[in-house]
Amino acid sequence: MRRTTPLLLLLAAVAALQAAPDALLFVRDGHIWVLPKDADEPRQAIADDPGWAYTQPTWFDADVFAVMRLKDGELNRSHVGMAGVLPEGEYKVADIQWLEPAGGAFNIGVSPKHKLLALTKLGERKEGVNKAFLTVAPFEGDWPKAKNYSTFAEDQSSLLARVHFSPDGSQAIVPTFTDAFGVPMSLVDVASGKLLEPEWLKHEWLVEHLESPRVSCAAWLGDGRILLGTTGTGLWAYDPKTKKAECLDARDKGQASVTDLSVSADGKRVYYGLEVSVENQAPTTEIRMWDGTGEAEVVLENADWPDAAPAGE
Repeated sequence: MRRTTPLLLLLAAVAALQAAPDALLFVRDGHIWVLPKDADEPRQAIADDPGWAYTQPTWFDADVFAVMRLKDGELNRSHVGMAGVLPEGEYKVADIQWLEPAGGAFNIGVSPKHKLLALTKLGERKEGVNKAFLTVAPFEGDWPKAKNYSTFAEDQSSLLARVHFSPDGSQAIVPTFTDAFGVPMSLVDVASGKLLEPEWLKHEWLVEHLESPRVSCAAWLGDGRILLGTTGTGLWAYDPKTKKAECLDARDKGQASVTDLSVSADGKRVYYGLEVSVENQAPTTEIRMWDGTGEAEVVLENADWPDAAPAGE
């Protein structure tokens, strides 16, 4: 009879924690990785590109994704391109299709359902502030003119969460480009570029219900609830019907900051990057999954920027 050692039991437990019911793209140490559906071993999706850090992998469909790369941390000189997930091996950098109009984007987002690519940029700095622009382009066809949605944007020194679309594609969550005292994300009408003001993005409401105005990202579950990732107080779900917020995941010891999130194609599961800070310890990053049936589970360690694969065509 084969003997099972405590070490083998431990390894089996770790493997079980890492399995995910959806294919995931994510970032680890500046590289793009893919975790196949129901697998517990990820593999690098794009080959090494010395001198560049890759981020924000975002599915177009089940095979093709958008990606951003940064040189020396210069956010306003980013490159945005299209790559593919191969059955095995790594996608070559030389094969990435770079999208010239998207160069210099601060963040990107995709709606596979509506076949839209979104990105934000900052205009020329004047009198200490910038204009913020949103471009929402179709997968096929000409790119439309960018819409100015803010005239009081400020330069940024760190990566921002992706643009996330509402279920009907008419609204998008975009960065506010404000300083540390404002609400970092805003809701904008895609057609007009007009900023909207839902209560769940108002400073006073957030402080009262989420204990923090620092909403770092937001998206929609399939049942209509709105996910709100925060800096410091974890992940929340707001129900527009009851107008109540529920904390889905927060650490009892230390601070939990959500960097970005993604909802599964069926709208039931959320994957999110979490930075955990504990006093006298170096911050750690991990990807967690919440599926509505209990406590959130760790899917990957030393990983961030998850994006769950969309529904197949």
